Amino acid sequence: MIICVKNKKILLTKEFRIGLKKYTWGLPGGFIDKNENQLKSAKRELLEETGLEAKKLHFLYNYTRNANYFCGIDYIFFTDNFKKKGRGEADIKKSWFSKKEVIEKIMKNKIQTPGLIAALLIFFNKRHNFF
Repeated sequence: MIICVKNKKILLTKEFRIGLKKYTWGLPGGFIDKNENQLKSAKRELLEETGLEAKKLHFLYNYTRNANYFCGIDYIFFTDNFKKKGRGEADIKKSWFSKKEVIEKIMKNKIQTPGLIAALLIFFNKRHNFF
């Protein structure tokens, strides 16, 4: 997952989530392809989904999705240094939100996945100087 910050706002993406059977808010990100490391994958996913090219990504944290079933590891990166290079995927809505708006979305169940909530809380804790 990649947390992009611009003018004290965070970029969220809205796309269809098969498991939830509806469109929900999330962060840019995805799977690590063969012969890719976490950083390369994060840069690629950010560009594919949003059209933004990260000049520099900072590693924030990683965690195991589900320790009982080991569904994989999520890696959280942060950037405030990027440029627009394309349009991104057409079926993914992209919008910028303040910290207050993001927390409101969490509390109103508009952000539903625990990994996403954890990533945002870790970011707010580690990078509190951005707000």
